[in-house]
Amino acid sequence: HGPAVILRGTLRWSEPDGDFAVLDAISDGGEEIVIVGALAHVRDGESLAVSGSWRCHPRHGWQFAVTRARILEPVSDRAVAAYLESIKHIGPYGAALLVERYGAGEVLTAIDRDPEGVLRGVPGIGPRRLGAAVASWREGRELRELRLFLDTHGVDAAVAARIARHFGAGSIARLQREPYAICELDGIGFATADALARALDTPLDAPDRLAAG
Repeated sequence: HGPAVILRGTLRWSEPDGDFAVLDAISDGGEEIVIVGALAHVRDGESLAVSGSWRCHPRHGWQFAVTRARILEPVSDRAVAAYLESIKHIGPYGAALLVERYGAGEVLTAIDRDPEGVLRGVPGIGPRRLGAAVASWREGRELRELRLFLDTHGVDAAVAARIARHFGAGSIARLQREPYAICELDGIGFATADALARALDTPLDAPDRLAAG
């Protein structure tokens, strides 16, 4: 057990081309802690709801090892700007401009409502870059929704990261129809897929369940 909410996570180190990362963070109780786990997708300044356990690393001391992590919607100007900077072609200046123009509480909704219209107004995003920026925005939002979907249905953070990377954006509908498809991934077995399927009320005698078993 440990802190339920982590505020203002800051990336210290991440595994190249992997999911494992180390973050310096502040808990909702104001405690400075180090959290580790499948957290490479977390942007500086974002808040998370986490579960896991404490462990004492022989070199680095006490760390909170995360088994499940759900990114909360950015609320501060810094968190929103950091998220926007992660979108292709927006950059720090464009992110600051968008937050100033729409406000931290409304900018994400505004882009969701009309990504082409809003991103077209960012300096440096001309007609040739607009398509890539919009695609990057949609992929980022869809991957966050996929991680939230998996977290809600009890999939551990490390497994959820691999599933999200393998299936990509727009795959929630497929996993709702075919939860046992995650058995395609090496190292993810029937028990994990079955837990997801049971959370989705898949019948015990479903043909896909029998085939996966």
